[in-house]
Amino acid sequence: MDFPSNITTVPITARLLVGTVDGPNPVVDREAVPGRFAVEFVPEVVKVPAPAATGGPTTFYRGVSLPEVVRGVVDSRGILCTADPDDHLRPSHEGVRLMATDDDIISVKDWTWRVTVKSLDGKLIESYSIAVPKSAAENGLDLTNLAPVPSTPGYGIPQAEAAAAAAAQDAQAARDAADETVSEGEVVGNELILKKRNGESFSAGNVRGAKGDKGDSGERGPQGLPGSPGEITFASGDARYPKRGELTVNVMDYGAVGGLGNTDDREAVMAALDVIADNGGGTLLFPAGNTFWWSQIVPLEPRHSNLKVSGYGARIGKKNVGDANYAIFSGKSMGARGYGSGVRNVVFEGITFFGDLAINRDACAFAGNHAENVTFKHCVFYGMQGQGHTVDLGGCRNINFEWCDFLGSTLGRTGNNLRAECIQMDISAAGAASAPDSAGSWSGLPTVGVTVKNCNFLPLTIGATKYPAPKPLGSHARREGAYFENVRFMYNNIVDPLFDVTSELPGDIHFTGARNVKIMYNTWTLTTPAAHIAIGFYSYDRGTLSNANNEPSETANPVVQISAQPYRDIEVSHNEFYGFSGAALDRGYVQFKNFGNNFTTVVGEHVKVSHNFYECVSTTAGMNALLVEDTKNVKLLGDTVKGRVRALQARRVNTLSVTAVDTNDTGTQSINLTDCNGFSVNGNTLVAGGSLPGILVNSGSSNGTVMGNSVGGGSSSPTQIAGSNVIATGNVVS
Repeated sequence: MDFPSNITTVPITARLLVGTVDGPNPVVDREAVPGRFAVEFVPEVVKVPAPAATGGPTTFYRGVSLPEVVRGVVDSRGILCTADPDDHLRPSHEGVRLMATDDDIISVKDWTWRVTVKSLDGKLIESYSIAVPKSAAENGLDLTNLAPVPSTPGYGIPQAEAAAAAAAQDAQAARDAADETVSEGEVVGNELILKKRNGESFSAGNVRGAKGDKGDSGERGPQGLPGSPGEITFASGDARYPKRGELTVNVMDYGAVGGLGNTDDREAVMAALDVIADNGGGTLLFPAGNTFWWSQIVPLEPRHSNLKVSGYGARIGKKNVGDANYAIFSGKSMGARGYGSGVRNVVFEGITFFGDLAINRDACAFAGNHAENVTFKHCVFYGMQGQGHTVDLGGCRNINFEWCDFLGSTLGRTGNNLRAECIQMDISAAGAASAPDSAGSWSGLPTVGVTVKNCNFLPLTIGATKYPAPKPLGSHARREGAYFENVRFMYNNIVDPLFDVTSELPGDIHFTGARNVKIMYNTWTLTTPAAHIAIGFYSYDRGTLSNANNEPSETANPVVQISAQPYRDIEVSHNEFYGFSGAALDRGYVQFKNFGNNFTTVVGEHVKVSHNFYECVSTTAGMNALLVEDTKNVKLLGDTVKGRVRALQARRVNTLSVTAVDTNDTGTQSINLTDCNGFSVNGNTLVAGGSLPGILVNSGSSNGTVMGNSVGGGSSSPTQIAGSNVIATGNVVS
């Protein structure tokens, strides 16, 4: 409801950042990144009586007319926004508005709001109380400038009367207690006589006892020894991995030079790692202000598990002169196979890894085989992405990226070299690895359990050259029965990524043979409009795959791709896409496609696309916000499409639901179904192009409903239905 017009509300703003690397280079070593938080404001008063409210005396009860909680969320720029009422983690508009806590027309004064800041996964960051003065109504308040105050439910007439009575009782009790206190005392004979304030006296007993004998002087006992460190246990995937004895080893104590990075520090790093391995775990420290290089890979073997590699303010790179591999660190399983048979429980934190885009020198921060429970936190990956991968994961499990920045990708790539993923999820195979491992180490297992949260994928400008952002995540390997699964890509920011519509797997995020993947709450921004593919899921029908890489027998027998291995259990929701364009009819900003030759095969199932926002800035219509083919059980719910782009192009989809989609001048049909079966297109609000219908169902489609849709934009008819057994009713031209 709206408050009475004379109730004062105050706009609240904030910018919330998270500190990362503190270094001298403002591009490489950005000291803060936007925080992605939920912010709740809870009134600490049960009710607010407003005797002089416009329209008559009004009482606002918390949870009824006074909000139980005002919800805010921080967007990808770090700006506090009001949360969408239907989705508390999606920003609606900048700032929040709170009722003033000292308004003259309210009989309860000086109450407070409780502010609670949480991470988007519910972790408490801080909680405190604030006052919201009426005087700030015009210019607003910034949370940064608000000092916390004691929590209080306010003070008004009823409260004052109750408080006065309680105070009177307390005062009388205090006087009574004071009368019972001792005011003076004196020794009379051998007794101490004490006198109370009320005049009463009493004896405190004999104070002149016999003098005792002097005791012997003993020696002090030995000082206690410090306790030994206890055994530390860990949970799988926990970033606080154990370090037995809490050992920290500085690489410069073992001969690393750092400085300008003109020496090879590998031997020093290896020596420091050996000390940590002998201890059963610990922290490998790269001191701030130094640049470290080495010419050959530093391998992390199973004995190096329970390791933290810390380098806030430090830089690590690799000169590709000692071996043919471009990896900085590798994770080896040393002849063992299976998840977790390689290095386990490793954290990389605060490090700036770097390559050199100007000379097209790739760098891979970590190439893992069978690694498990590895976390990258607050790291910067500067100019590393070329035709290879910034992080290469073969047969790994539980790999996490948190609050990291990935900057820049090489120019001039063509064909399938465009598909190179920044974070590659691969199978364990010798021919696919970015670093060597011992014979017998390759299992063919796919990487599973990868989470990327609160990261930035950004372009990089060096001199007059702008390098695009890397393509964040994906897979391009195909193997019988191998699924890349349990993937979470959430709360990330992607700006001007590498443009690719020609490789076999276009899309900033792309997968083949994937399942249980969630891509949620991310923001894409193109500063130069393009017919860009942001997300792609694909299935291939390739028959037998050759053993072209001469892999060991354990991954070569057999290497047979099942016919059109499907993707399944995919969710793409609450994402935002800005600056897209294009008239490519067979392309989608988000697409699910069959790249095989047998278009009668279902290649995907259980796909949910919901509550995404798409902005098309093109004047030419034709591209699709969502393109989906040869998939069953597809749900499209609540997407908003602004600009001249079709909301949905569906081909050969079995069991399709399209509900609550909102489009704005698509320039063509908003929803187009071709050869679909078992569909419902109900309750959508559409604006089509010119006189075109908002919903087009071709003659090959069957068994569906098209009901309760509203179509505007000059359309002469809301629908054009040519399919069989289709019920179309309640559709109107608005």
